[in-house]
Amino acid sequence: RIRYDKSDHDFNDDGVEDSEDDDIETRLSIWRQETIGGVYVKLPTLLTADVDEVEGEVPGFSRFAIAY
Repeated sequence: RIRYDKSDHDFNDDGVEDSEDDDIETRLSIWRQETIGGVYVKLPTLLTADVDEVEGEVPGFSRFAIAY
């Protein structure tokens, strides 16, 4: 479970929080990178936007990120 409530909700970094950012938020997921320099793979993710949280199972040790 990863919370993003402290993040800037201007997800596209255009200086304005608007409907484009709302659309991006609906597509947020957890992504996993198994090895340094490897590709990121999107994991099945449950998004709970009203509490700014994504949840998913990260199997094993790896790098991970929230992205869309």
